[in-house]
Amino acid sequence: MTRTWPSIRAGLAEGHGEQYWPRPGRIFAAARSHTFKQLADATGDAFARWDRSHLQEFTLADGRRLCDPDPDGQIEGEVTEDYRRVKLSRLHPGEQFGYVFDLGDDWAHLCTAGARRIDPVEVLGILPDTPLPYWGGGEIPDQYRRRWDDDDGESPPPRNPGLADLPPLRPHRGTRQPPAEAKIHGAVARHPPARQSPTWPPERAPCCRGRPRRTPRSAHHLRAIPSDPNRHPDRGGSARGCDRPIDHAANSVRCGCAGVLAPRASATACLGGRRRPVARAGTVWGMTGQDSPVRYSAPDVGAVLADRPALLEDACRRALTYLGGVAERRVAPAEEAVAAAGRLDFPLPGLGLAAADVLSMLDEFGSPATVASAGPRYFGFVTGGALPVAQAAAWLAAAWDQNAALRVMSPAAAVLDAVALRWVGELAGLPAGTGGCFVTGATMANATCLAAARDAVLTRHGWDATGQGLVGAPPVTVVVGAEVHTTVRKALGLVGLGRDRATVVPADREGRIDPRALPALSGPALVCLQAGNVNSGASDPFVPLIAWARDQGAWVHVDGAFGLWAAAAPATAGQVMGFAGADSWATDAHKWLNTTYDCGIALVRDPAVLQAAMAAPAAYLPGDAGREPMHFSPQSSQRARGAEVWAVLATLGRDGVAQLVDRTCRLARRFADGMREAGYRVLNDVVLNQVVVDFGDPARTGAVIAAIQQEGTCWCGPTTWHSRKAMRVSVSAWNTTEDDIDQSIAAIRTCTPR
Repeated sequence: MTRTWPSIRAGLAEGHGEQYWPRPGRIFAAARSHTFKQLADATGDAFARWDRSHLQEFTLADGRRLCDPDPDGQIEGEVTEDYRRVKLSRLHPGEQFGYVFDLGDDWAHLCTAGARRIDPVEVLGILPDTPLPYWGGGEIPDQYRRRWDDDDGESPPPRNPGLADLPPLRPHRGTRQPPAEAKIHGAVARHPPARQSPTWPPERAPCCRGRPRRTPRSAHHLRAIPSDPNRHPDRGGSARGCDRPIDHAANSVRCGCAGVLAPRASATACLGGRRRPVARAGTVWGMTGQDSPVRYSAPDVGAVLADRPALLEDACRRALTYLGGVAERRVAPAEEAVAAAGRLDFPLPGLGLAAADVLSMLDEFGSPATVASAGPRYFGFVTGGALPVAQAAAWLAAAWDQNAALRVMSPAAAVLDAVALRWVGELAGLPAGTGGCFVTGATMANATCLAAARDAVLTRHGWDATGQGLVGAPPVTVVVGAEVHTTVRKALGLVGLGRDRATVVPADREGRIDPRALPALSGPALVCLQAGNVNSGASDPFVPLIAWARDQGAWVHVDGAFGLWAAAAPATAGQVMGFAGADSWATDAHKWLNTTYDCGIALVRDPAVLQAAMAAPAAYLPGDAGREPMHFSPQSSQRARGAEVWAVLATLGRDGVAQLVDRTCRLARRFADGMREAGYRVLNDVVLNQVVVDFGDPARTGAVIAAIQQEGTCWCGPTTWHSRKAMRVSVSAWNTTEDDIDQSIAAIRTCTPR
């Protein structure tokens, strides 16, 4: 992998009361980890400023001003940040910003972050610790406008001795220069080059027009200064000596006659439109539609491996910094942070970016634009925060990078998968021998279980749905409650049973199916029940409903996305009493169990039924060697989700899971009490961790919810409950405390108009 840096062009616009055009400019290779102070110092070096005892400041495109701390108050207005600490990663490709050296003489520069990136080792020959110029042009004025050492602004300049005072350093200098050599230099002077090579003397290579051209010894320096100084060199320009424009496509400089002058890693002579690339060792040439050479760099595996520890340590530091502040920051990101995340949207790089720079961009522009759902006051969408052991296990599993499809691919993942599924079944009180799989979330868990259910009930009626599909199959009757979750409807559509075909039975005011109004069933049938209504938290009465379904010969599936975990705590187990009599269950670990996203679990009483629906045998796959995860899941390739679930359950144990469920339910009741005390109406019986709040008419409720989200102390989402617009609160995170509940109640009261 090639390390790449942004390029930054600084063009001098004015200073000391004068404007400059064309603007003298320098182009710097600069790492995103370099600071603006380092860029200022590099600019001072490049523009030959020998007296640095002056104030300097940058003004970014968004109006932020960066400079040294100003103890004497000489800088007008508010300087938001110290330029010694702010890194160049704040810039995005194409952004223009201002830099002023010496706030008295106001040497003002227009700076532009390049849209393309360069390899500093290729361009400079080294990997510098600070920004370093690799190209430039124009006459640089002295910072005090002195034309010679003793210039006082009034005295005449000293007499010009010509070349007579030069020592005999080289035989052709001064009066010692031979006539023939003088003619050659005269010819070069009559046709000045567009660029000055950093190596001297220059080699001469003819252009397509036959004019002399100075070609650097190292062709990486063949970079054009655009004729428009406001434009970055990667956006066009003309090479003097050939009047046709330069095309920077494919990381090369192209003469208008179609001769490539300088690919990034080769010296190429342009002779009458014929290309003669001289590739370096290791260069691979590809051809574009116009048969022009393009350089592709093979990854430097050794360099990538050498950089890996620092990269991962940097990621760890950034992650810990993020987590360390997540409880104190506003829950919803600020509008400015969301807008700044747009800096991550830029054209796909050709050469690619340095991994450290990419990580820096993700953190600096991505982290502030995240929702603090890992924090203690996020009460939206039944979202749990991630326990530290879950995050640690996820990091380790990412390092393993295992495909958990087969035992032979990852024995460790296969063991963790099987053990974690067994532990979940034991916690929930499910029948011994229950099988299952890990999937992305409850939507896919429901779809997995319903696919197995579909095949099983059709098999009982003589139809092979696995082999023949549903065309010509007996119709499958599906029964759902009036408060069925939308993911169950989606799953029914995915498995071919239709989102809108189901028979809907009435539910009571808490969203529970009314067992007094059940239809008679015939033929293949599925009954979908619910553990944990997404609004009220209530569960269907499983004992009578499952007894009825058994009498009707139906398969019973339970959507327990979060409610299944109620079975793990003695105080709430009664809410889901009898649900272990079902045939399949779907749940999420990333909700109440507080693993990282994404982690759903599908469980089926008879593992053979699940395997029959999901198996994908093939000649190249291992034979019967015990449980193979991919044969129990809709996914073949899959990450080792079982590692996180195993780590959380091993850390919490049975008692820890029960305490997590009990505590969050207790905090939900505290939240509901606070709402009632404030004069708001709680619409549900708070039996688990869900609270539904009504602030009055729909407009008022909507305004309050918007104000709460904008204020930032907590985040609660909207819902509709019994045709009323309401606010839904889900207390699911492991790190929520009583103080977090009280802070949130106070913030809601502040956001509610009286």
